[in-house]
Amino acid sequence: MKKNGFVLLETVVTICILSVVLLTMYASYAYVLRQSLSRNTYDLTDSIYEGYYITEIIKNNYDSLDNYFTTSCTNNNPGYICNISESDSTLHVLRDVYEVDKIYYINPKTYYTNTDLLNKLDATTIDYVKSIGKVNNRNILIIKYKKVYEDGTYEVFHSKVEV
Repeated sequence: MKKNGFVLLETVVTICILSVVLLTMYASYAYVLRQSLSRNTYDLTDSIYEGYYITEIIKNNYDSLDNYFTTSCTNNNPGYICNISESDSTLHVLRDVYEVDKIYYINPKTYYTNTDLLNKLDATTIDYVKSIGKVNNRNILIIKYKKVYEDGTYEVFHSKVEV
């Protein structure tokens, strides 16, 4: 009888230790996951500065942001969607140095409240506009960065600049 009680006690202690280890691992994983999601939806300090420099580069090449949007971007009515493609030689710096994929000039509140407009954007940008919410009623630039790694994988994140 004593031997069975000892085995039961060992089992309970082992389960308790494993539970503590698993809870600690889950908490660490949840933290990493939360940090990853916040990076994709919230502006980081470096991306805020990059957004400012990007607007300055556009202003220098096109005299103003409005000239750039009307001449080089797709009118999404309301707002503009600008693809920074391989053929755009004027703003190759945005693609090569800052890894900009697209630039959106929109009013987040208008897009947030209108599902048809929101569906014209890509999935990661929809998530970003939803994270901004309908509180912001000013036109902003949303800059979509696409960082491509050597193994072919890539990471997408956004930043915004109020203009």
